[in-house]
Amino acid sequence: MKSLSGVVNKITGDNCKCMDKRRGSQGHGSGSLLILHQAVTWSLTSPLYNDTIHLTGVYIFPDENQLQEFFDTLIAHSNHPPHEPHIYAGDFNAYTAKELENHITPQELRTLLRRSGDINPAHSPAPPLTSVTVPAADYRGRLLLNMINSLEFLITGGRFPVPPPTLRPYTFFQKPNTHSVLDYKLIAKHHVPLIQKCKVLRDSLPACVTDHMPIHLHLDLPTSPTSTLKTSSQSSPPRTLYYSKRLKDRDTKKAFTRALLLVAKKLSHITPCIQKLHAQLLRKKISPQSFADTVNSEITSVLQKTALKS
Repeated sequence: MKSLSGVVNKITGDNCKCMDKRRGSQGHGSGSLLILHQAVTWSLTSPLYNDTIHLTGVYIFPDENQLQEFFDTLIAHSNHPPHEPHIYAGDFNAYTAKELENHITPQELRTLLRRSGDINPAHSPAPPLTSVTVPAADYRGRLLLNMINSLEFLITGGRFPVPPPTLRPYTFFQKPNTHSVLDYKLIAKHHVPLIQKCKVLRDSLPACVTDHMPIHLHLDLPTSPTSTLKTSSQSSPPRTLYYSKRLKDRDTKKAFTRALLLVAKKLSHITPCIQKLHAQLLRKKISPQSFADTVNSEITSVLQKTALKS
């Protein structure tokens, strides 16, 4: 019998309001198989801040399969406007050791320090081209790093600031004397300037309550010039998760191509719409961010409708 576990995220602030909450867990798999991985995204807004903040809480069950599908779901949740901070936080039960995110350039390393990680060789992630898919912490670590690199996110623990060598950012303790990093807070690379600090709160909770240690992430968010609460009549549209790796199958690719052509004919207005937006951009009638967000929304709409039909 499997024990049920989970993750808790605490949001400090008296003026935050949850505008949207989307569950991202797989729920039930094929047949009657219960999938215990958990994910939920909160979209938070406040009269004190300029932008909406998105927080995706994650718990990955250590003995559960279907890991690639779950990480695909997590990636699909990163569909927010680029200027809105998005944080993944929780217990990934994953080993990443000290591996550096591969999207960090040598120039960025001049200002972005290498993180302090787990130095135990037994806690290294699986090799990049591993063929082993059993539910183990090293495999989950490789999938986590793959997700981070595809989204250009960063692991914040052990980096803001880099702790001394005697204080590794361990988040998990197992008797008699084993420490490891299993819990993470992730944020997009271009939002690094918002980070004031990220610190593991050692000994803040008694061992009888949990064998994990909380992580405190402090962001310095831009404040609004007025105290008017921003509201929106439009919520994020429902997304259809379509696994692009299935396009490797010839029949699936043909079906998707036919559906894409069919949808494109019915949505012929999109091309003139994008051309009009581009002309407005050139005349500086709209901002580059507004242009990118609108075009991305139009293209995503086409792909989602195609996935439903194929």
